[in-house]
Amino acid sequence: MKDLVKISSLFLVLILCSHCTTRNEDDIVSTVQSDCDTLDVKYSTNIKALMSNNCALSGCHIAPGAQSGIDYSVYGDVRASAISGSLMGRITGETGQRMRPGGPYLSDCEERQIELWILDGAPNN
Repeated sequence: MKDLVKISSLFLVLILCSHCTTRNEDDIVSTVQSDCDTLDVKYSTNIKALMSNNCALSGCHIAPGAQSGIDYSVYGDVRASAISGSLMGRITGETGQRMRPGGPYLSDCEERQIELWILDGAPNN
């Protein structure tokens, strides 16, 4: 009986160890960051979708009734907010309440894409 318990215990340990991973936090972060396209950020392919899915929502920043008179379904309003610094300031919370109130917030990748687009002059590309 003792041998059966020892063999069963050893078998259980082997099964559990086979499911362990050697990946560390740096590997995981590296994987997440490699999935983040920051090489070719464009308004038409990245920023417009981010605005539509996270900002240009009913009761937020879409006409009619856009908060603060900003309509993020319109390129001109997105660009004006980007150039003035208020867009990134509100996304990060540096210039007031962080958007979206109560979350969910943009991912680090999405924030970086917006930041890079702004640094490129917020073009309508």
